[in-house]
Amino acid sequence: LEQFKEREGHCDVSHRFKEGDYSLGTWVSTQRDPRYITSFERKERLDALGFVWDPKEQQWEEGFKKLEQFKEREGHCLVAVAHKEEGLDLGQWVSTQRKEQKTISIERKERLDALGFVWDALSHKWEEGFTKLTDFKEREGHCNVPKGFKVGGFTLGLWVVRQRSIKDEMSTDRKERLDALGFVW
Repeated sequence: LEQFKEREGHCDVSHRFKEGDYSLGTWVSTQRDPRYITSFERKERLDALGFVWDPKEQQWEEGFKKLEQFKEREGHCLVAVAHKEEGLDLGQWVSTQRKEQKTISIERKERLDALGFVWDALSHKWEEGFTKLTDFKEREGHCNVPKGFKVGGFTLGLWVVRQRSIKDEMSTDRKERLDALGFVW
């Protein structure tokens, strides 16, 4: 493990990794197993190397750290699915958090909420469009948005066209909100 760390700069060894003929990955997995009794001295030596006791926890923390960096730079947590952040598939990490929303720990959920995490990106985008349309109506006095109209990088004109095209699949609540605004179907 010491040689691996010198070469790779970390101790995160995959389960199947072999160092020559030696199954280093299996040995590392054994050290992590709570049923395996590791002496205090061995634990200290592993800790001194930066041994990863819980790789899933480490991966989650790395994803959260990259999301914090993304938010600091972009001002939001709406990460595109294909986005990578310094080698990490951050878009996939975000997607996984959304999928696991019901099973994620309360602590993790609270940390994500505090960061401004968006649990339902589609609803968030719809609400953004509705807010932009409301602002447009207040300014212009109507909801007839030209097809190519943009507000800050948001394509409001296309959003309006999309609402018209999905009218039959749209929830009653959304239709009523648009009707109340004076939306022209």
